[in-house]
Amino acid sequence: MQLKRYPEAHLFNQKAVELSRTTGNLVALGAALANLACSLHTLGDFQGAQMYAREAVEIGDRLGDRVGHSYALEMLGRALLALGDDGALPVLEESVRVLENTEARGRQMDAHAALAAAYEVLGDPARALTQLQASYRLERILHSQQVHQKIEVVTARLELQRLRDEAAHGRQEREILSATNAELALTVDKLEQANTALERLTGQLWQQANTDTLTGLLNRSAFVRTLEEKILASRDTKRPFCIVFLDLDNFKSVNDRFGHDVGDRLLVFVAEGIRQALPQTATIARLSGDEFMVLLEGYDELQYVKTVLYLLNQPVKILEHHIRISASAGLSEYPSSGLDVDSLMIQADHAMYQAKRLGKGQFQKAVAYLSGVAPCIAE
Repeated sequence: MQLKRYPEAHLFNQKAVELSRTTGNLVALGAALANLACSLHTLGDFQGAQMYAREAVEIGDRLGDRVGHSYALEMLGRALLALGDDGALPVLEESVRVLENTEARGRQMDAHAALAAAYEVLGDPARALTQLQASYRLERILHSQQVHQKIEVVTARLELQRLRDEAAHGRQEREILSATNAELALTVDKLEQANTALERLTGQLWQQANTDTLTGLLNRSAFVRTLEEKILASRDTKRPFCIVFLDLDNFKSVNDRFGHDVGDRLLVFVAEGIRQALPQTATIARLSGDEFMVLLEGYDELQYVKTVLYLLNQPVKILEHHIRISASAGLSEYPSSGLDVDSLMIQADHAMYQAKRLGKGQFQKAVAYLSGVAPCIAE
């Protein structure tokens, strides 16, 4: 799950913790402690976050509440990871394990995603990919459940229409018809209210599952699905396209020097700059941290990449701080650089790191892909 940044949230969560302690409601206290840990984490108070998360973990374990326990473990693991504590990984793995044989799909999806992020930070991309795939499978199950719920609503409305038709043709007595119409009208209202609520919830769930909450761009899983669909379509049309892997240079130093709030604002600025530099038909995503990915088709992609790198190399003022950054880019093209999602993204990643080795603020293009042979790199 993405940790949203609400500066006032920790104040409300602190009040919730105090109230729960007063009433002695352990269920509410566990949830409030985990939420407080989450809000402190977003503010950069990782020590405070891990302290409250530990208490929430103890309460979840005592109550046998596996969903709440998993959420508390995730918050503890995230805090420990931020503190560089070796205990972060076992805690995040436990947050996944405690949900085995449960139906808590949304919580399982978030737990796998958090564990994937930890493996990525700790330099284990293979395990990170396994956890991301598990999170993606759960996301598809959730989507399927939403579709089934909508089908049930539509089926009920069809049955309602059938009853109306029968009544209109005089198959029931007038007195029964009058009473039935009143009941049907009430049922219609309830169904329409339920349908409206379902559509709103479906939209919210799609937004949460497919977009990056900080920048509003697509997230990694949504970009991968888009790329998969593009590959399938291009096999029939034979039209080439390319993806561009963008990584900010020395972004960590911005966070270390000016703080995470400035860093987040800089990421939003970068996302908007990429949007402005590219055509509206381009697909743009924030993969994680300071990594972005773009899908382009039918354009002079090299010229667009040069424009993006030029714009990102301009000085920017954020909260009275004058900051100058740059970005490195790697390009891979379908089908010359690869025939599937993994090959294209790996080739683009390799090309991007080649650009960094050549001095940063540059781009490289992966070409002449052959199975089992390292890609050639050309500017």
